[in-house]
Amino acid sequence: PFTVEKRDGVMHALNRQGWNVWVDTTPAPLQFEHKQTYGANEGAGPAFLGGIRGVAVGDSGRVYVLDDENHRLVAFNSDGSVHWSSGRKGQGPGEFQDPSGLIAGPSRLYVENQYGQQIDIWTTGGDFVDRHTFQEEMSPADLVGFAENYLIVSETGFGDAPQRIHALDPSSWERE
Repeated sequence: PFTVEKRDGVMHALNRQGWNVWVDTTPAPLQFEHKQTYGANEGAGPAFLGGIRGVAVGDSGRVYVLDDENHRLVAFNSDGSVHWSSGRKGQGPGEFQDPSGLIAGPSRLYVENQYGQQIDIWTTGGDFVDRHTFQEEMSPADLVGFAENYLIVSETGFGDAPQRIHALDPSSWERE
């Protein structure tokens, strides 16, 4: 069930919580056109990616995908072909266990790994660089973005603890 409301001259369909929705029987307000397929040729075939947990686009237009089911990062060229694939299952350097987020920064990729307990740093060429583990300093982190040379993370709030947003300097891991 939803209600229709006009706001600033635009009609909105709102559910009980006040969130926008639209009915499947009406034309969708957005229309998409297929432009590119990454990791597969046209037509049916085996899936190349097991599960996408993050997508980032670098300055060069290269598309980076965090494939959590295959425990790897995959870089695609702008024509959809694979540029590189790196990583494997495990807990060591360059290995993934429960990765859940990906952010592209200047010449680096940042991967949220081990349920947000650590951030792995990779080059945009597919080489593992370093790992930062959050010990007791903060709750599991969710990657939000990269702005003005800071990695923006959201700290999960548990119980009475509030959810916090931090700007981290990835060269020192100091918080702003």
